[in-house]
Amino acid sequence: MKRERKENPAIRKYEEAQRLERERIGNEPSPWKRFWKRVWHLVSWPFKWLWAQCHDWRFLALFLIVMAVVSSEVWIFYLLALLSWGTDFGKWALGIGSTMWAFWLLPGTPFIPLCIAITMGLQAIIDKVKYRKGKEGSHGRGNGKDGRDSQ
Repeated sequence: MKRERKENPAIRKYEEAQRLERERIGNEPSPWKRFWKRVWHLVSWPFKWLWAQCHDWRFLALFLIVMAVVSSEVWIFYLLALLSWGTDFGKWALGIGSTMWAFWLLPGTPFIPLCIAITMGLQAIIDKVKYRKGKEGSHGRGNGKDGRDSQ
């Protein structure tokens, strides 16, 4: 018996919306309007996909972990400021950490896109490992300790 992959309802909803959008674009009578709608569809679909992914709590948790790890250079200065609270060095470390954090969160820096890309890559790896583990566990029957089916 094959084990079915459990699909995220947000992803299913996103895929259905994409299918309907492609049908709507294909039904456009004017070739130029159809062309520009296809161009807009191709440009906007990664953002729509990302929005659909963000509705999963696991993706958001993984994103926050990646964001904390990637921004660890900022947290080192905050830790130093906390350890030397009330001294001139503590004020300096707090100022440096806040300045670095403000810089990396500006729109011109690649911090957020980098965190999103790393999160998407890790999510793909996690999904692949889960899928493989599900495929390996579904070959035999009676895998349980007491001889019963463990599925």
